[in-house]
Amino acid sequence: MLAQLNSEKLVQLTVLGSEILPGDLLAVRNWAQVEEIGSRDGVTTSLHILDGGIRIVGDSREYVVRREVAEDTSRVVLVVGNAETPEALEDLTAFAFDVADRLRVPARIAVGRDYDVTQFAGVVIADSWLDSVSSAVLGVEAQGADLFLIDADALYAYDVDSTCGHCGEGGDAAPVLAGDTWTTSVHASCVDAHERATALGLIPLAV
Repeated sequence: MLAQLNSEKLVQLTVLGSEILPGDLLAVRNWAQVEEIGSRDGVTTSLHILDGGIRIVGDSREYVVRREVAEDTSRVVLVVGNAETPEALEDLTAFAFDVADRLRVPARIAVGRDYDVTQFAGVVIADSWLDSVSSAVLGVEAQGADLFLIDADALYAYDVDSTCGHCGEGGDAAPVLAGDTWTTSVHASCVDAHERATALGLIPLAV
């Protein structure tokens, strides 16, 4: 569930009745749209559905919704390297895992060079600047914008930290691949909560 700042994407979430928003699609009536929300009295919520129906939900109950969200990549590092073959992309994806694990931030795998590096927290280059056209182009752009910019040698000077990036507790935490992005390291038991918090725009506690 994890596209760049202000880009819109449709995500599917499990939310409480109190978290349903106008414009959400409810998994009832073939994903009917919530047009308006009536007063919330702490017990029930009146949802006015676009097709004319009204549904009363308890605020503490869970509902599956689809929602358009704008993703903020200002805390995501862009990982750049050779992705021109399946094998090269597999290697770059594995390297991006190390980036997320060591820098403790989400790491997006760049495929091609159609990215605005200024919308990211920084750029990490796999291997060398000459490893691919993307490495050279995006690396120069990041340097010109005075962004955080390191290569693989500098990355491996950072230690692995097994603290969970969601709950903040120690233990066996590791990044999880969501689409083209590795999350910050999280416990297996925190994956769902971390994904939900990210999609709702909430800041994980330990990041």
